[in-house]
Amino acid sequence: MAAQFNLAAGLSRGEYLLPMGSDDLASDPDLLKEEVEILESLPEYDVVYCDHWLLRPDGKRVRIKYRGLGDLSREELYQRMLKKQEIAHGATLWRKEKMPRYDLSVAPADDWDLFLTALENGANFYHIPKRLWTYRVGHPHMSGTEAMAEGCKKVLAKRGINTCN
Repeated sequence: MAAQFNLAAGLSRGEYLLPMGSDDLASDPDLLKEEVEILESLPEYDVVYCDHWLLRPDGKRVRIKYRGLGDLSREELYQRMLKKQEIAHGATLWRKEKMPRYDLSVAPADDWDLFLTALENGANFYHIPKRLWTYRVGHPHMSGTEAMAEGCKKVLAKRGINTCN
């Protein structure tokens, strides 16, 4: 997905990019409207993210909230994100010029690396405390835990950190 998104982003003409994978669903019809309104009205922000639902294979939805992340400074968010990917990839709306390219060498942890790189490059994140999208857990295209652990090690090694939490 990351390679295709890099290609699509390079060919796009708009101001904003919204990466969504095959395991992401826009579960609220106002998702894009609300995220665009934030970027239009608050030019100091570069990325908008929101709370979401987890949809389990049995069809049950579980609420996910990003408690307290919206109150953190960029540096505090970065330090939290170094420990674990605190913000989910799906339905994040980016100003095109502030979105880094995916680093394919750290797959499947390329989305975590994307957020860290954006924070390192000075991007400011805005949190909408509403569940506007759904992440499908157990989707057939999800990466295995071994591959993810290797990707995690690579993401941190890029930053001079030798352990993965």
